[in-house]
Amino acid sequence: MALSKITNDGVATSGLPAGTVVQVANTTSNATVSMTGQTFVNSGVYVDFTPLSASSTIVVHAQGHVYRNGAGHNFLRVINQSTTTTSLNRGGRQYNQFHESVPIIWKDTSHNSTTQRRYEIQIANRDATSETLNFNDGGGSYESGITVFEIAG
Repeated sequence: MALSKITNDGVATSGLPAGTVVQVANTTSNATVSMTGQTFVNSGVYVDFTPLSASSTIVVHAQGHVYRNGAGHNFLRVINQSTTTTSLNRGGRQYNQFHESVPIIWKDTSHNSTTQRRYEIQIANRDATSETLNFNDGGGSYESGITVFEIAG
């Protein structure tokens, strides 16, 4: 038996066909982070999201912008901070200085609850170099964003 939750507009989610988008939350930000290490750090671009049903599917779309001040590779990913589950690493180039806009589409299958969680873009160097990665160009002149979709199961 499907759970029946009432959304803000009074529609019961249990009556919706599978694949229907139940709710969407998004944010954009020109927050900046500069880093040199290979350990992932939070970007400051996140969405706090509470699913209406534990059986729904959560799909995350994110776009992060990186400026690198030298040759090397970079990674971006999305993390569900509640479960520490992450998308696969995306991005990476081997050039001199460059700007890169990295898209991420991720289906989070770890949630199975209606508790709030935070989805956030993270950034890391792939290479053990001293090159600096600047999320949103380090000067706030670019914008990154994240959108979370809840889809009825």
